[in-house]
Formats: sequence, structure tokens, C-alpha cells
Amino acid sequence: MAPVLEKARASQKLLDPTDLSEGFMTFGSHFQPYLRYCMEEEACMEYMRNLLRQNELFRLYVTWVEKHKQCNRLKLSDMLVKPHQRLTKYPLLLKSVLKKTEDPEAREAIVGMINAVEQFINHVNSRMRHHQEQQRLATTVNRIDAYEVVEGSTDEVDKVRRGIGGGAQKRPASTLLQIVLDLRRVA
Repeated sequence: MAPVLEKARASQKLLDPTDLSEGFMTFGSHFQPYLRYCMEEEACMEYMRNLLRQNELFRLYVTWVEKHKQCNRLKLSDMLVKPHQRLTKYPLLLKSVLKKTEDPEAREAIVGMINAVEQFINHVNSRMRHHQEQQRLATTVNRIDAYEVVEGSTDEVDKVRRGIGGGAQKRPASTLLQIVLDLRRVA
């Protein structure tokens, strides 16, 4: 970005959006730390909430910091989500530049930049969804794990199975029972 600004200042002309192309085409590699940050954002927020509840010195420090002019009246929780929000603003900025750009080559370069940024954002969102699904799966496994192991087939279980719709239900019920037993063994 610095060379682009220096060029614009030296020529005293508007920024040439095509000069930004190289940086935006490597957006994913430059913003890779954002992926980890976004993945751990929820845990970080929970950690902050716990500290605010449990640690008086931390609570006093955060209150003191949030009152400073540099914080612009933002709370710590607001500041923690800023990097994630910043990511989503890049395509909006580039789309605004695209609307004002008339040169076909420059427009093509900007469209490429938008695609590169949106591709990275989609990757971040996909990884975050996967992470959330993993957490839900772990919660479900923990709930299942809390149940006692049911022994395979006993006279009592057979009697209950026969009582539910006769033989037609026998196979699905036994399959469900087997799935629960298998999940218990895996966990």
C-alpha cells in the first residue's frame, strides 16, 4: 500500500486501482492470521466474559481503558470483533471503487480483486461453520456418552421390541440400538 500512496502523492493524481491489484490478489496469504483469529473469536469472548466476572483487577483495568479517548467509546467486546468485521468491508470498498471506475482494464482488475477477497472470506466462513459443527457434534457425543450402556439383547428389550408394531419395527429398532452401542464404543 505504501508504494501506491507514494506514487499518488508524487504524481498528485488519484490512486490507480490497478496498482492495488498485486496486493489484493495475495489477500489470502496476507490475511491468514485473520483465519485463526476468527476461528478463536468465540472462545476469546468467553474468556473475556469469565475474566470480567471473576477478576476484579481485570474488570477495573478494562473499565479504565474503555474510558480513554482512543477507544472511541468502544467496549472491549466491540474491539474484539473489529478484525472480523474489517474483513467483510474490503469487498464493499472495492465494489464502491468499481462503480466509479470507467477504464475496462481497471474494472477487470478490480473484479479480480473482489473475487480474491470474497474467496478468502468464503474460506474463513466455511472453516468457521465446520468448527461450529464440530462443537455441536462434540456436545451431542457428550450427551450420548452420559447414558448408561445398554446391553445387546435381553428378554426385556425383546419383549418391548415385539410390543411395538410386531416384527415390522424390529430391524430399525435394532439398527438404532446398534448405532447407539457403536457410538458408545467409539467415544
